[in-house]
Amino acid sequence: MNLDWILSPLACYAVVALALAACLASFMSTRAEVWRLRQTADASQDAIKRQVEEMQSQFTAIAQSRPEPVVEAPARPLSLRPGLNLTRRTQALRMRRRGESAESIAAALSAPRNEIELLLKIYEMTEYRRQLKAPAQS
Repeated sequence: MNLDWILSPLACYAVVALALAACLASFMSTRAEVWRLRQTADASQDAIKRQVEEMQSQFTAIAQSRPEPVVEAPARPLSLRPGLNLTRRTQALRMRRRGESAESIAAALSAPRNEIELLLKIYEMTEYRRQLKAPAQS
């Protein structure tokens, strides 16, 4: 087998030219594929923009056609009296620890006497339970 043609400069140039042509063809096909993908992406982006605009117009139409809620005024004004908040409860319990009666606590805090009595009863019950549990825990 005669392989002298491999050492010929013309063969080397031919191989380089074929490799260059293959690279050029690969580059051109890649560029064409990128162009097609870009066109597809632009088309889908335009479609999404149209859909968003349609949804916004539908939303504004719904918001404009929605009736305002009718707020009815109460038939008679409600008379709410303030209850015992945390500060007033604390004051009532402090006054009880000082030995004041339920009537004097109710008068000082301007609260109903039965509400003060209920508060004091609940406090005494919780203290009694706390004292029963304390020896069992130690």
